[in-house]
Amino acid sequence: MASAATLDILTNNPNPGGASAATVPFTVSAVPTVDATVSAASYAGPSVAPGELITLFGAAIGPATPAFLTDADVNGYVDTTLGRVDVTLDGIAAPMIYVSQNQITVQVPNEVSAGAGKAIVVTSGRDHFDRNRGHCDDGARRFHA
Repeated sequence: MASAATLDILTNNPNPGGASAATVPFTVSAVPTVDATVSAASYAGPSVAPGELITLFGAAIGPATPAFLTDADVNGYVDTTLGRVDVTLDGIAAPMIYVSQNQITVQVPNEVSAGAGKAIVVTSGRDHFDRNRGHCDDGARRFHA
């Protein structure tokens, strides 16, 4: 499902004890979610280390068309925005390796300390959403991993 919708769920309670059926509307939203943040090499987590490649898996976290590592300004550094998506770890922009609708791979910035419990924020496109703080007003979709 690419967007929010209402689905009609048919429930059935057969005999013995029932013999009834009902259709119940069920609303599904298109809110982005990150289901896992893991090492890109071993899929282990949740700790990260400076320079490590990590992968975020989820739903609606990136563009429908995948994008790959670039150095658009030819300065010798990997871009920190890719496919209109960027990721920060503890407030520091991460070099972007790969983005798609359900996966993002980045390099942990060297300035980030090793360990678990990092504040990972994904900003994607124009719709702004912060899972922990509600909607924001700058027009970008932002949520914590």
